[in-house]
Parts: sequence; structure tokens; C-alpha cells
Amino acid sequence: MQRAIFIAMTLIVAVMLVSRGCASGNTVTSPDEALKMLSGDWVLKQLGGKDVSAMLGKDTRPPTMSFANDGRVSGFTGVNRYTSTVDVDRLAKSGFKLDGIASTRMAGPPEAMDLESKFTQALQEATGFKLDGGNLNLTKGTETLLKFARGG
Repeated sequence: MQRAIFIAMTLIVAVMLVSRGCASGNTVTSPDEALKMLSGDWVLKQLGGKDVSAMLGKDTRPPTMSFANDGRVSGFTGVNRYTSTVDVDRLAKSGFKLDGIASTRMAGPPEAMDLESKFTQALQEATGFKLDGGNLNLTKGTETLLKFARGG
């Protein structure tokens, strides 16, 4: 009887752990696994819940983010190029933090500069991430700050 109770309790705990991982969208167990999941190119689709295409001026491209397997992050802000590194230990816990952002300093049209400013601010504020289908959501608490789709 005790063995049956032990097996039942073990199954309940296993189901709870699997459910928790599925609910978060991330079932990461190591920094390397997290980097594999994020590796590649991402294109910004939403910023603060708003469609980025509505923020783009004529002849402008949306911001991007690319993750390398060694934790380097780079991309396009809307006007300038940027580079950084991601805290890989936080990724394994569904956390997110960039370790400083270095960028070029070119000027662009006012709407592109505004988008760039909002984008880089949100990158610095993000504290978590969630993979949802083909999307990468960077979050702060329960709020989605940035929504990316796979792309190149």
C-alpha cells in the first residue's frame, strides 16, 4: 500500500513539474539548451503590445535580434547596429538580462529614432523570456515588452 502511495505521489509531482514547464513556455534545463532554443535571428513584431509595422516610417526596417551559441547578441535597432551579451545563467531559469548594449551612433528619421529609443529601453528592462510557438516574448513580470518572430 505504501509503495502505491509513493508511486502516486511521484506521478503527481512529475505532472506538476511538467505542467509548470509547459505553462511558462520554457522547459530549459541548462544555459546551453537555452542558447540553442534562442539561437538565430529574430524580427521585432510588437513593442509594448503595439504592432511595429505601424511605427515604421517609409523605407525603414523593424529592429532585429540575433543570438549566437556563445551568448553574444547583436542586431539592428531601426537606425543603428548593436551588440551585447546575454546572461546565460539567467536564461536557464527563463530569466533575461543583457550585459550592457554597445551601438553605433548614426542619426535617422524622427520616427525611426523614436522606435530605436523605445526598443533599446525595453531590451534593458526585460527580465524574462518566453517562447510561444514561433515567437520570442521578452517580459518584465507578466508584461510582454517585446515580441519577436523567427526571421532573417
